[in-house]
Amino acid sequence: HPWRPVPAHLKELCAAAIMGGMKCLFRDDKASPQKLMERASRTRNLTSSANAPNLEVGTDEAAPNLEEEDLSITTGRDHALRSVKSQKRFMRKAARIFNLKSSRGIEFLVDCGLLGDPITPLQVATYLRHAIVVGLDKAAVGSYLGEAGKSKETAPVWERDWFHKECLEAYCGLFSFQDQSLLDSLRMFLAAFRLPGEAQQIDRILQAFADKCAALCQEAS
Repeated sequence: HPWRPVPAHLKELCAAAIMGGMKCLFRDDKASPQKLMERASRTRNLTSSANAPNLEVGTDEAAPNLEEEDLSITTGRDHALRSVKSQKRFMRKAARIFNLKSSRGIEFLVDCGLLGDPITPLQVATYLRHAIVVGLDKAAVGSYLGEAGKSKETAPVWERDWFHKECLEAYCGLFSFQDQSLLDSLRMFLAAFRLPGEAQQIDRILQAFADKCAALCQEAS
């Protein structure tokens, strides 16, 4: 066959790159209010032309006035766009803080309402898995995943030892190892972050990967 088979981890990286590019295209849409009104007017004209009833000449039935409704729709869309932009701004700022100190980054996410309160390991794992496109450093992700955590009850919950353990397990569960070879699964897993330098941290991460992948990969059968 003239085409080489593409490993699953490369497909996932390409998909993530395309998603990141599409998000950047619409991230800074600065359409003016006049432009938004023109779009709403075109939509209104197309909709009214398609749904206009066949009225006889001389009837006194008045056409419905949709200007107020269109204005409210336009305002609602504009508000939703500003909300999405604001959320992405907070996500990028949280990524910058997380890259410097993971604990403060997670605290910022909770304070902004981007993560639930009470926070769960799955929420943090999902953020670590998908926030690379907003500037999260792969080395910072690997460092957090490899940490053992603290046993003190006075520490924030996301710094506790049990939280780190469950977060690592949840992170491994976000990958699709089903029907993948062990080598392709490992490549896909390691492409999402950078392994830390300490041997104990590497051992924790790879042990969690082995526990999850062993039951799903092709070699398991």
